[in-house]
Amino acid sequence: MKLRSQLAILLIAVFLITNTMIGEDVDSHREAMLEHFKNNIGFDKLPPVEHSSRGVVVAWPDIRQAPDLGPHWQILADTTWWERNGGIKNQILGRGGERLVFTIFLAQAGEDAARMFLLDKVSQTTMAAIPYIRGPANLGTLSLTAGQPIDSVAWYFSNVVFQIEATNTALNILPLAKSLQSLAEGRVVPNIAANAPKPRSVMVSNRNAPIGQTVTVRLSMDQDKGQFNYVLDLEFDRSQISILSQNDDAFTLKGLRPGPATVKAHLIDKRTLVSSSLTIDLVFSQ
Repeated sequence: MKLRSQLAILLIAVFLITNTMIGEDVDSHREAMLEHFKNNIGFDKLPPVEHSSRGVVVAWPDIRQAPDLGPHWQILADTTWWERNGGIKNQILGRGGERLVFTIFLAQAGEDAARMFLLDKVSQTTMAAIPYIRGPANLGTLSLTAGQPIDSVAWYFSNVVFQIEATNTALNILPLAKSLQSLAEGRVVPNIAANAPKPRSVMVSNRNAPIGQTVTVRLSMDQDKGQFNYVLDLEFDRSQISILSQNDDAFTLKGLRPGPATVKAHLIDKRTLVSSSLTIDLVFSQ
C-alpha cells in the first residue's frame, strides 16, 4: 500500500514537471515566433508614436452599402463591446455560403494601444508561424495580409484597427479595406475624448453595503430614454461582485466578500466606437 502511494506521488510529480516544461516551451516558442514576425514586418522600425488626443470620429456606415461589395449580402451578426483599451465592433455578413467578417477597434488610449492591438490580433494563431505578411503601403500606417489570394487584411491608422476576413468567396477585399481607410482619413479630430459618451451624473444607492445587499448604480445621460446609442460594458472582479441586472443606463449588484471593490463602467458609442470609462468605488462589509 505504501509503495502504491509513493508511486502515485511520483507520477503526479512527473506530470506536474512535464506540464510545466511543456508550458515553458510553448511560451518560449511563441515569444520567438512573435519576435521573428515583428522583424519580418518591420514592426519595431515603425515611426515613434506621438501621444496625442487626436483620433478618428466617424459614424461607421452600413458596410453593405460599400460600392465594391456587391448585392444580396445580409447581416448575420452585429455586436459592439469593450475590449482592453477601447470599443470594438464585429459584423458578420453572409451571402449564401460566402462570409465576410469586419472588425473595427477604436482605442480610447490612442495610437500606441491601436498598434499593439493589431499585433495581438494577427498573432493569435495555432499555426507554426504567423500567416500575415506586410500589406499595401498606402493602407494605414501598417497593413498586413494573409492568404493567396488574400482572404484576410488587417491594418491600423491613427487610433483605429481594422480587419476584414473572407471565407468561401472570390470577392477582392482590398477595395473594401481602402474605402474604410479613406473614410477614416477624412474624420480625424483634435480631441477624441470630446466626442465620447459621458454621464451627467452617477447615482450609487450605497457605496458601503453589507455583503448580499443589492446596490443600484444609475447613470444620468444626455439622451432620451429609449434612444440610447451606446453600449454599457462592465468590468469587475467576479470573486468580489455579482451583477444582478443591467440595462442601458443602470445596473444592480451585490458584494460577495468583504473589503474594497471597484466596477469600471465603459460607455461605447455604437455609431463611432468612441468610448469613455468611469470607476465606481465600493466597500462591502460582513
